Parts: sequence; C-alpha cells; structure tokens
Amino acid sequence: MAPLPALCFAQEPFSAKQEIASHSGYANMLEETGGLTLPAGSYKRKLCSGISWDVRYCYHLKYRASAGSLYSAFTSGVRHAAGSDRLYIRYMAPQFRLDCLDRGPWRIQLTAGMGYIHYLNNSKVYGKDRKATGGRLAVNAGLQAAYLIHPHWGVSIEAGDIASAVILHPQEGATTAITDVLWNGEKLPDGTAAITRLDTKEKIISGRFGAGSITEGRFDAYYTALQPCASSFTSPPSRPII
Repeated sequence: MAPLPALCFAQEPFSAKQEIASHSGYANMLEETGGLTLPAGSYKRKLCSGISWDVRYCYHLKYRASAGSLYSAFTSGVRHAAGSDRLYIRYMAPQFRLDCLDRGPWRIQLTAGMGYIHYLNNSKVYGKDRKATGGRLAVNAGLQAAYLIHPHWGVSIEAGDIASAVILHPQEGATTAITDVLWNGEKLPDGTAAITRLDTKEKIISGRFGAGSITEGRFDAYYTALQPCASSFTSPPSRPII
C-alpha cells in the first residue's frame, strides 16, 4: 500500500554528517484496516484518508548511504448513524536510507527499516465508548521525491508501505460491536455488548448485551482464537502545508 500525494518537509543539518527532518500533510492508505464499528467497504475507505506527520533522524555513512530512525503517526476519523471511529496509528523504527539523486534542488531517496507499529481505535457504538488496540513488529519501505524551495524547506511526494499483521483484542470492561448475528436462520441487526470477562488462558469470553437488536441478557462463550486483523499501514506523506 502507498500514500499518494505530496507533503511539506523541514530539514535541518546538524553537521555534514547529521540531519533531522519532519514531514506533515494529507496521507491516503491503499488498504483498509480492521476493528471498525461498521464493516461497509465505503466506510472503510473513508477512514483510509487522514493526516500524517513524522520526524526522521539521519547519520550519513559512506557514499550515498545513511542510517537513522523514524517516528511516524497517522490519524483519521469518520462518523455514521450508529457511532464513529477514530484511528491512531503510530510507527517507530531504525532506518536505512539510500540517496539515489542529490542534484541541485532535486532529491530522490529510498528508505527501509523494521520496528514496532501500534494501532488504536477510539470509537463509539450506540453512544457507548469502545476501544480496539493492537501492536506488533512491522517492516517499512518507501520512495520519496523532493524539490527544495529553500535550503531547509521543500515539497515532496512519497510512496511507502508499513506492513504488519496487527492483532486487535477485545478489551475487558469495554463495549464492543456485535455483528453478523443469526437467530433461527434470520440475520439480526448489529448491536453492542459490554465485555465483562476475557480469559485468554481458558479462552472464555463473557459479556452483557446492550443496545441494538439484543438489549437484555448475558453470554458466556468459548473461543478457539482471537481473530487476527492483517493490515498494512502507509508511511507518512501528503499535501503541502507551508
């Protein structure tokens, strides 16, 4: 997956060997994420567009190679009739960079690294707060083309990918959505449940029904595995903010 548009960046060299740069602007993920309150494809696509920013440190090695670190953040939010989703995706990793072109005001760079990605969705379902979190090791790669309009300022476009299978866990004490419920062969409208127990050792999940199609009662169920949500998240990029 890759972000499409352009972004503005600021760069400050500490010396001939070191530099720090920051980027901010609009970003677009080309793949959808999981753990949302509404499974509709059009709704998922809306959450793929948001605001992204990052901070990068770089130490120049020999020739065109550099090593450093990256901290990246992406935020988006959408509402629907029964609730809302607010995504926060954070990624931190050591980086390796190769300067493919450094001529006049033009820069073309390749980057790659491996680090940790954290996913948080602060959402609401029928007025109840719901939280989905997850985190795991991830790898990233990116290609950036930049044009300097000042020694420390420029506009760039970047295509990047941060890939990881993030497992989103229901949380004990939180409210979660209930979807795809069948009763006597009939599909019921979606609803919510408050998770009162999540025993990952005994694989038992318990809760109380809330709003939606089922408003009273409780449940206790065994599960075989928490469903992993395989997702790719974009590295920052986007429209210029000057």
